[in-house]
Amino acid sequence: RRGAAMNIAVPIRLMPKAGDELEVDADGRDIDREFVDMVISEFDDQALEEAVLIKEATGATVTAVGVQSEGIEQALRVAFARGADRVVVVDAGEIDPYDARTSALALAAALRDLAPDLVLTGVQTPYDVFGQAAPLLGAALGWPHATVAVGVTLVDGAAHVTQEYGGGRLAVLGL
Repeated sequence: RRGAAMNIAVPIRLMPKAGDELEVDADGRDIDREFVDMVISEFDDQALEEAVLIKEATGATVTAVGVQSEGIEQALRVAFARGADRVVVVDAGEIDPYDARTSALALAAALRDLAPDLVLTGVQTPYDVFGQAAPLLGAALGWPHATVAVGVTLVDGAAHVTQEYGGGRLAVLGL
């Protein structure tokens, strides 16, 4: 959109705080989150930083979006303190907020309503080690997407995304 400030959305996902001692839950299939502080995923934090840099350079608006879960309100307060203009908590009912597929579908529904011009998300989390969230989100929205982006620049109102491939090779995509 020329002439209008860009709206950027950044999905915020959680991970256990580094250094916390982890214990397995009763069924032995996940960590017990009762005594673990959950914080913004490091990669989502990097996406937020990139969005804030674009905001500072262009006057864009940044919205941090997180699926309702224990600790998301605190994480979104941190995102606000780091430069997000607004935060949105997605109440997706009884889904597993750590499952890439179900959380991507919940985020996609919220993003349709927010209608951002650009969505920046981290490449992976400890729960999404294969980096499926971005492709699932893009597919659910029917939007173009790029994974493993290491930089974004704006050229004549279009996003140019630098994408990293195996072996350190880079490509610049125009979206």
